[in-house]
Amino acid sequence: MIDSNTSSFPIEPLGYTQAEFEIMLGSYRITALDAISEGIPLLGAEYFNSLKDKLSELEKLGLYKGKTSWHIPVAAMG
Repeated sequence: MIDSNTSSFPIEPLGYTQAEFEIMLGSYRITALDAISEGIPLLGAEYFNSLKDKLSELEKLGLYKGKTSWHIPVAAMG
């Protein structure tokens, strides 16, 4: 993945399977939430956009990012 970076920008590529990442997003993992809300896809823009749609759905349920942290809706806590 490092070799995919042809720019001069420093990046930190993290690799997950689609299933792993979708579980992370559905479990409100900060890595996944930040990657989708702030990230730029190097590959797989269509899949990335589908994850942005999923994040939008979670936000409609009450998830939001404050100044210092993500706020998870109480209903999601089970």
